[in-house]
Amino acid sequence: MVQPSTSDRRDQLVVMRRILVCLDRSPRSEKVLQHAIGLARAYGSEVTLVHVLESHLRAHEGPPSDTLEWEIARVEAAEHLNRLAADVQARGIRVETVILQGHPAEQVLCLSDRGGFDLIVLSTHGEKGVTEWGLSSTADKVVARSCASVLIVPTAWSQSHDRAECPLQRILILLDGSPRAEAVLPPLRRLASSAGSTLVLLHAVPEPEILHFDPPRPEDVELLARLHRRNERAARQYLSRVRDHLGDGCHLEDLVEHGDLRLLLRGICERERIDLIAFTAHGKTGHRPWCYGGIAGHLVHHAERPILMIQNLPQRRSEFEEAVRHVREAEPLRGGARFGTP
Repeated sequence: MVQPSTSDRRDQLVVMRRILVCLDRSPRSEKVLQHAIGLARAYGSEVTLVHVLESHLRAHEGPPSDTLEWEIARVEAAEHLNRLAADVQARGIRVETVILQGHPAEQVLCLSDRGGFDLIVLSTHGEKGVTEWGLSSTADKVVARSCASVLIVPTAWSQSHDRAECPLQRILILLDGSPRAEAVLPPLRRLASSAGSTLVLLHAVPEPEILHFDPPRPEDVELLARLHRRNERAARQYLSRVRDHLGDGCHLEDLVEHGDLRLLLRGICERERIDLIAFTAHGKTGHRPWCYGGIAGHLVHHAERPILMIQNLPQRRSEFEEAVRHVREAEPLRGGARFGTP
């Protein structure tokens, strides 16, 4: 059941003051900018564009073998980020650029933690292209260890939706009935109000089961049917309470499905014309040692739409330090710049 006082407290916790956008100078990664711009407008966020130079900086290689080549790469990266930043700033968003050196995933994680970023935006694949894996190695490492929320844009989706700004007409919100999952509601309500989006509230009801070792008897079939009807009724009442709590500030729809959400989601997204899937990293069965739960993990690696995963149970600082204890944090290289609002 939705409790306004609890949700109000969550609204203070789930903020998007600072957004970190990961770019590797490939057209694939640049597509995420349109999504970052949409969120920055909705939340009044500051955006940081980061690029990590890694060619000659692995620990076993020592210093760059060609200093001139390295300097050219740094200058080109700086010019590229500054061009993108100028476009972001022209849209009324405060933006800065950062160039780092080292292993991309480790440096992004260190920068995110050091800078207190609330959201990391990245593409599933970058300059190395699409592979058989749902996420590139860098993206997988960032998502798996991030203390911040993440927005992941599938490469195939960005290529088929080449627009100046991301379309957010219909946003699917996944709810499992727990207060943890409801932490996604306040920030998404604000996003929907800003973008004029429709929020589609989804609850997937697991199919009831009865343990038996022989063919089911008629009374078993009837009991399953009664459970099915009862659970659907309870799910619709729950979503109705959520809608009442959210109020009239945005367009709302509710959707009750039966079965395994991981199997249903693709068809739901196509049928409902979903532009973004939003959910919390942890729901009713979440555990702190894991960065995200089972459903969230499936979506991170298999979703065909952009996903916004709100980190509602972030890692403790000690856990993050353990994850990156061997990382050599790099100071920003020359070329980083800060742009003010117009």
